[in-house]
Amino acid sequence: MSKTRNEYLDIVKGIAIIFVVLGHCIQFGSGKEVFTSECFYDDALFKFIYCFHMPVFMAVSGYLFFYSTEKSTKTIIYNKIRSILFPLVSWNTLALCLLIISGDCIWDCSILYSYFHTLWFLRSLFICCILTLFINRLFNDNIWIFITLCILLYFIPNSYIANVIVFTIPFFIMGYLSNKYEMPKRIQNLSKLMKGIIIVFSFLLFIVLLLFYKKNYSVYVSGCYLFNLEYSPSFILFANLYRNIAAITGCIVIFVCIYYWLQLKLFIKIKPLFIECSKASLIIYIINHYLNNTILIKMPLYEINYLNSICESTAIILVSYIIFFIMKRSKLCRLCFLGGR
Repeated sequence: MSKTRNEYLDIVKGIAIIFVVLGHCIQFGSGKEVFTSECFYDDALFKFIYCFHMPVFMAVSGYLFFYSTEKSTKTIIYNKIRSILFPLVSWNTLALCLLIISGDCIWDCSILYSYFHTLWFLRSLFICCILTLFINRLFNDNIWIFITLCILLYFIPNSYIANVIVFTIPFFIMGYLSNKYEMPKRIQNLSKLMKGIIIVFSFLLFIVLLLFYKKNYSVYVSGCYLFNLEYSPSFILFANLYRNIAAITGCIVIFVCIYYWLQLKLFIKIKPLFIECSKASLIIYIINHYLNNTILIKMPLYEINYLNSICESTAIILVSYIIFFIMKRSKLCRLCFLGGR
């Protein structure tokens, strides 16, 4: 069961990182006009991907983090610094050095902002781990403390990092608690009728929410802060509720689809590809991030074209995996750039 579970989560992560890259290629790789006009927010595939891709990653991360709580607090914090902060600092420092060498570095506040705000998912993941560990150690995973934390976070003033942390931490906690309370086993023990009702309801609700999803429902547009000057508290409350329900149902759709895809012979043949993408997901995410504003944004395109986006995504994943394959052979590179992986 352990091997099967880990393989399944690897495949989920592998598919999720592919969707992350594809979403970025639609956003950044469709030409500067598409990016500046933000018309990608109205694209059906982009909305589909952005409803669930990072919540899925956070849910899986939270689920796996539960196993870490058996270790000492000191060991957990050290492991998270090594696996998350080391790569974050190393890649940002390398990117800054390359800018200085190339002569494209302009020393102003934007440099510091970029250094401390890029690769937001890693920062968010580290904070989610530390906050969850804090509640585990001091409050014994009290559910009401988790709920209180998630509510209080909505009162943090808007900023890019704050918004994505507020949006993603509930899914990290959900994944964490689903492991603690053995939710997969509980779901398996449900009757076929009940499981069918949950699946059908989730699919239908996700489709409906996607159809009516608007640009200003996105966390990147309206944020999470309830007292946003640009939007009323009632709208922010509605937007937070809307995107969270869309993300939850989207996660269920993805988890269920992958579960049933694994039963197909065709999927079994390509399963190793997704597992390898999962192993290299950190590097794929980082390389894709740095290519967004350097190469993808400069593509001579003027509209969203899925074929172009798929080709760009394939190239990025291949390049990232080659870098991953080379780096993992060096102990120093594994420590600094791969987080010891």
